[in-house]
Amino acid sequence: MMLSKYVYIYRCSFYDSGRCTESHTDMYFAKEEHTRWVHEKYCPKLGRVHVIRVPRGSEYHISAIENSVKEEKKNNKQ
Repeated sequence: MMLSKYVYIYRCSFYDSGRCTESHTDMYFAKEEHTRWVHEKYCPKLGRVHVIRVPRGSEYHISAIENSVKEEKKNNKQ
């Protein structure tokens, strides 16, 4: 079985206002459950979650894996 060159990850984008089209901060996660805090903490106009396709092993993919590992550890402590 051949692995795909691409993976789907979650991008959490944060905006200064609902009118902004450019985010001031982006975070990436490998698992959807690690993005739920965005909806709980921010209104939909200021914090948005998108599914994006990125190359496997890219800086975005690696960041998503690292951030999801951090979220797992944080959730296991609670």
